[in-house]
Amino acid sequence: MSTTTATITVTTMTLPGPAGTAPPPTPTPSSQTGTGTGTGIGAAAAAAEQHHQLRQDPEQTFTLFPDLPAELRLRIWDFSLQPRVVVLHTRKAHYSDPDKQPGSVALPPWKSSCRNPAALYACSESRSVALERYPVTIPLPGEGNRRPHGLYLDPERDTVVVLGDFDVQRLRKLNDVIEMQQLELEPLRRRYDAYDGPLSERLGMKRAGLSAACFTSEGSGAMLAAFGRTALRKFDEVVLVLHFELTPPSWFTRGSCSLEECTPDNFQYQRFAEGKGRSLRAGSGWMVVGKNPLKLRDLVFKQDGW
Repeated sequence: MSTTTATITVTTMTLPGPAGTAPPPTPTPSSQTGTGTGTGIGAAAAAAEQHHQLRQDPEQTFTLFPDLPAELRLRIWDFSLQPRVVVLHTRKAHYSDPDKQPGSVALPPWKSSCRNPAALYACSESRSVALERYPVTIPLPGEGNRRPHGLYLDPERDTVVVLGDFDVQRLRKLNDVIEMQQLELEPLRRRYDAYDGPLSERLGMKRAGLSAACFTSEGSGAMLAAFGRTALRKFDEVVLVLHFELTPPSWFTRGSCSLEECTPDNFQYQRFAEGKGRSLRAGSGWMVVGKNPLKLRDLVFKQDGW
């Protein structure tokens, strides 16, 4: 693995022209915005085309990155590691599942089609920075010709979206695995020791997304409120995603996801908010789950893997 061999692709900025002239408007194709269905096929095509054009234009490719001071390179790598939305899914829960047996601590076979950050594989310098940001690895089983691997996670900033049935025991076990990995890392432990309050309150996932399809019954409000005081009480943010399938789209492989705010004309949002989701209301907003009010978001899949 090389040390700093990397090519950074950047988009040039249009500067203001002479007095009295305005810079040309930047086009914003509607295809780059995910639709209410959450497929994001147009966004994926637009992103792929833009990436191809940038690679073909030498004027928009920065080749002097290895010559920058090391301190600046490290800051750039760290800045590239933005908060992510990581989607996990599994098969439908069943009473005979091994992880439901008494005394079992095995991690359920989570699956994910989300890709890991590119900085983990660009060069040894970028990988060292990325490993500090992503101290936790969620084990994933091998599928097809792909061997078992891990999905890297920043438990402080990343949002973990769990599709399918809401199984509180599975969610707890996943969080237990994350907490155990955090405790095993001495530098991370020292970082948490600097905080006031119990260490246990600082460990584990901080942002979770759950399928809105799990909360459409009459007693959903009371059930989610109870979990907000127990299993979800340490979460800074809990999001209900308007994706009602048990798995991501079949075309989605090694891509990325985003959570987008629902617009007033979103049919799925209106149907849920005015129908089966009314039990989750608190006045004109949504009930508090964890430390803050619940949020509803569109889950958009983007096939932008490298």
